[in-house]
Amino acid sequence: MSQSVQRAFEIIRKIADHQGEHTLSDLSRILQMNKTTTFRYLDSLEKLDILERRRNTYFLGIGLFELGAKVDAKTSIVNSIHPILEDLCLRMNETVNLARLSGDQATYLDKVESTRGMQMKATVGDKLPLYCTGVGKAILSILPPEQSNQLVKNIELKAITSHTLTDRGALKQALDDIRNNGFSIDDEEYEFGLTCVAVPLRLEKYNFFGAISLSGQTVRFSEEDISRMVEALKTARQRILAVFE
Repeated sequence: MSQSVQRAFEIIRKIADHQGEHTLSDLSRILQMNKTTTFRYLDSLEKLDILERRRNTYFLGIGLFELGAKVDAKTSIVNSIHPILEDLCLRMNETVNLARLSGDQATYLDKVESTRGMQMKATVGDKLPLYCTGVGKAILSILPPEQSNQLVKNIELKAITSHTLTDRGALKQALDDIRNNGFSIDDEEYEFGLTCVAVPLRLEKYNFFGAISLSGQTVRFSEEDISRMVEALKTARQRILAVFE
């Protein structure tokens, strides 16, 4: 057996037995590995969603559930939520999206398209930036402060359109506003002519940090329309949370 594979499974087993208890230093000592090597394993496993780091301690990640033959968390979540997304799309006639945190990006898990023109380019399975998408910023707003700050610090803020936030201070202020208002807006930050309104979605049982959103042509997203969409999204979120109680 490859020593690297064996080491990786040793780390996973240690964390499985003591979720939320071990820091990098603890694991380095327990496994008798230097910190640099231990960090390299942990970082790789975290990027693969096998592990999740919160407040400098480690938990099993949703990736393990996704790979499980008997417990497929992603499929379970998507299948349970999909009818609610379909209903939201039918009522609002705008495209509805479901996304979750994946490393330092947002992965689209589900999408229900409206009958209207101009659909967003992103499809299920695509990974999009956190800093310039509605779902991405919504996700950033509900992460533990240390994790959110670290992501904001490390993410490369590229200007995708002329509306994209590329200043870290401005992004942090935007996240504070999202926390206060309960929703985020991508106002042509990722794609010209397209606006997205999103609310964060946290599923405790699955360590799921995600968001649901409505997206469509910017001309249809007046202040009044956005207010109506936010209420519809929040109602849909309450229905989703009730499913997972």
